[in-house]
Amino acid sequence: MGLGDFDSKGLVGKIAQIALQGRKFGVGLLVLAQRTATVSKTVLTQCNTIISFTCYDDTSLGFLKNIFGPAHVALIPNLPRLHAVAFGPWVRSQHPIVFEVPYDAKKAKAGVVAPVPVVK
Repeated sequence: MGLGDFDSKGLVGKIAQIALQGRKFGVGLLVLAQRTATVSKTVLTQCNTIISFTCYDDTSLGFLKNIFGPAHVALIPNLPRLHAVAFGPWVRSQHPIVFEVPYDAKKAKAGVVAPVPVVK
């Protein structure tokens, strides 16, 4: 599904309506995307808290610069594995934070999370 796919435009429109009006009905929306360019601008503007792992594309970094500021966006392409930058109401900070997601070896062994080999 994508913004350019004619068959999915109706669904994208409905998701945008949920993003715009969901709060008054007690509905929240969690958006996960590899690139912000593939997410409707209507949906992106309704996101209160943004979390970004490593990314490289200029469109996403340009969007994130408006959220995190240029200093934190400069960190994003070089973030180590399992590190992210976050900012918004769910983050108890006046500024974006860089944090590490705890690695759980038990989940990885159970197949929930497959460890990614580090390429040097």
